[in-house]
Amino acid sequence: MLKAIVLTAAMLICGLATGKQMYQYIDKDGIEHYTDKRPAADQEFKSRPLRMPAAKPVAVRQVGSEDEPAWLMRNNLAGPIEVQLILEESKAVVSQPELPASVLLMAGQEDTILELFADGSGERWIFRWNYQVIPGDPGIVPNSSAVNYIPFPSGQAYWVSQAFQGQQTHLDKQSKFAIDITMPEGTPVLAVRDGIVMAMEDNFFEGGQKRERYLNKANQIRVLHADGTMSVYAHLKLDSTKVRKGQSVTAGQQLAESGNTGFSSGPHLHFAIQRNAGGKLLSLPFTFTRSNGTQVVPDRTLRLVN
Repeated sequence: MLKAIVLTAAMLICGLATGKQMYQYIDKDGIEHYTDKRPAADQEFKSRPLRMPAAKPVAVRQVGSEDEPAWLMRNNLAGPIEVQLILEESKAVVSQPELPASVLLMAGQEDTILELFADGSGERWIFRWNYQVIPGDPGIVPNSSAVNYIPFPSGQAYWVSQAFQGQQTHLDKQSKFAIDITMPEGTPVLAVRDGIVMAMEDNFFEGGQKRERYLNKANQIRVLHADGTMSVYAHLKLDSTKVRKGQSVTAGQQLAESGNTGFSSGPHLHFAIQRNAGGKLLSLPFTFTRSNGTQVVPDRTLRLVN
């Protein structure tokens, strides 16, 4: 049997990320130190960005034989994902499932997502494929009556600088109903609803208005709710997270601190409620419930009071 030519091309959803700082200094005893903890103010030191591998949402490995290969994929997130398998090139081979196809993997699940077999023609076969990962289960039904509390402490008030259908940076479907809340760096960011920390990123320290450089460098937390929707809290401060992936959280619990990381013009919290709508993320309109029980729709620029 002819040896298979198999080329896979996994979509780059995560790579090496510039994250924390590495500090180098010599202490009073002449001992040289390398650490990610900032030295005391009176200590002379050198610093440089520490490049750390970003968390990968999935892990893929090839199994089977050269003539009948298969691929296993593991979901590393603490919630379901939809994996879209994309066909790029195929010759003298059949696949199971036939591509394009969609596979649902639950939290922590590892399963066979793709198997290949020669079609019997005897020709040398080629198969190129790709994939993309969308967080969430596309089969969920959002709870339209769910209560969402304001994501900062009671007694505080901040401006909504970009509301629903914002025309500055919220131009795609996954951010159409997102909002930006202007707040000082270090403000506690609270969970709006009970849920499970599905995914998080806490290694980025840079921020700025160069879209190409900073777009994918915002610290963020994604919380999965009972109805399958997900709340997203972005531009968080470096090393400020108070929770871990897979942890259950309750409404009002502190998740992190607001910051200015990623594609940002100033300290603020980017907040959205999203669902997987079958191969794409959609943001959903929502209302906030204040600490006194009254509701507010953040559909216009306003001073949001909790």
